[in-house]
Amino acid sequence: MKLTKHEQETIINLNEAEGIAYIYTRMKTWWRRLEKNGFKPVKVSEDAEGVWAKEFEVPKAAILFPSMGPKQRSSAQIAHSLANLARISPRSGAETTEVAPG
Repeated sequence: MKLTKHEQETIINLNEAEGIAYIYTRMKTWWRRLEKNGFKPVKVSEDAEGVWAKEFEVPKAAILFPSMGPKQRSSAQIAHSLANLARISPRSGAETTEVAPG
């Protein structure tokens, strides 16, 4: 079955009741990556033209989302955080030091 780019999709289904993530994918790169990491498909959909979808069940702990990168903070936000830190955990006799924003 020849799939259009819009039909080449991946659906990840998670719920609070189970520790399993259900992954349905029509994207070869996804199923290759899952298989490369040791996960076996629980269902393979194919026709005369070949495989066009695979379903996997993997532990939720195996699902990682990349970080959006380091949080960019303004000088004012850094100063506010330092003031809050000094307020909630004052060190007796400690001197305060100015921190230049990086």
